[in-house]
Amino acid sequence: MSEPVSIATHPTADGHQIGVLILDSPASLNALSLPMIQILQQTLTRWEQDPAIICVLLQGAGEKAFCAGGDI
Repeated sequence: MSEPVSIATHPTADGHQIGVLILDSPASLNALSLPMIQILQQTLTRWEQDPAIICVLLQGAGEKAFCAGGDI
């Protein structure tokens, strides 16, 4: 099984980084699960302390929904 959140960084022209998080559960319309929340929290906390990260982009995989809320 693949990770429920894809994590990447992309360089900027001035040497900084843009952090990209993609909710990757299109079958459930990217509804947040506990593992997704844990990955998001850990990554965002790490990036908050990283001066190279100047922007974070949050996306949803698939074409139907960004996030359908919580998966209960």
